[in-house]
This record gives sequence, structure tokens and C-alpha cells, in this order.
Amino acid sequence: RSLDVCAHEMSHAITQFTCNLWYYGQSGMLNESFSDIMGIACKHWASKEFDPATANWLIGDDIVGPGFPGKAIRSFKDEKAYKGDSQPKHKKDLKFMMSDNGGVHIGSGIPNHQFYLLCGILNRPSYDQPAQIVYKAHTEKLKSWSNFKDAAKAQHAAALELYGYKE
Repeated sequence: RSLDVCAHEMSHAITQFTCNLWYYGQSGMLNESFSDIMGIACKHWASKEFDPATANWLIGDDIVGPGFPGKAIRSFKDEKAYKGDSQPKHKKDLKFMMSDNGGVHIGSGIPNHQFYLLCGILNRPSYDQPAQIVYKAHTEKLKSWSNFKDAAKAQHAAALELYGYKE
């Protein structure tokens, strides 16, 4: 029933058999974010959401039940998905957690939000150039121990290789 969540889970296999990001701290946050990004790209493609400004940027919004205290599991936009959502959108707000393997599900909000902003800046659907950039960076340029800075460099290099973007 939830294409985004199914695609998210299947994307973990891509990570495992390519860069094999450690599931802890920033590398784990990138692991979760990549799966979220592939999930949202599949959702947008299937629902023909072409405009990043009006697209549905919620993960799991179609599987949360009536007793859930919010509208989704995660949101790429600068909004809370549920009551008590502590997912940061900026690295300055990141707090290390002992639980959840160093906060992999919480901290994934930072690269998720960056992806949302990239789609808006490029004014392209998530499943188009933005997802291709992230996919190439993730599968060809990251290592098991990569962090946010490594991911930014990898995405920049992927964008240059794929499209000649300089910024």
C-alpha cells in the first residue's frame, strides 16, 4: 500500500551492495536518507508529481493509522511530520544520540531536506536529475564510513559528471 516505504526498504539493498554505508552516525543517516530519497522519487514518479513546489514530500503518510500523532513518518520539507518529531533540517541542529545507532532515522532529515532544496533549486521532479545525482554519488563515490561532507563532495562531483553543473 505504501510505494515510498517499499522503495525505501528495497533501496537498503542497493546501499548494502554498493557503498555499504555503516549503519551508525552520519554514514547511517546517509544510508537512511538514500532510502528515503529513492522512496520519495518512486512515489513522485508513480503519482506524476512534476513540480517540486507542490509535490507530496511525506514518507509513510499513507500507512500511518488514525491513532498516530501526525501525518507521516518523515517529511523532507521544513515541517514536523508528527507531534514530537525531532528530525533536524540543518546540521547545526544535529544532536548525537546513543539510541537508534547514533540517530540514523532522526539525522536523515538533514540530507532529506537538502534533497528537497536541490529539487527546488533545479526546478526538477525528484525522480529526474536530482535522484540521478544522488544515486550516482551514493553508488559510485561514497565509502562505508562516508559522512555529510563526503556526500556533499560526491554529489557535486556526480552533478558535474552527469550535467556539467558547477554549483
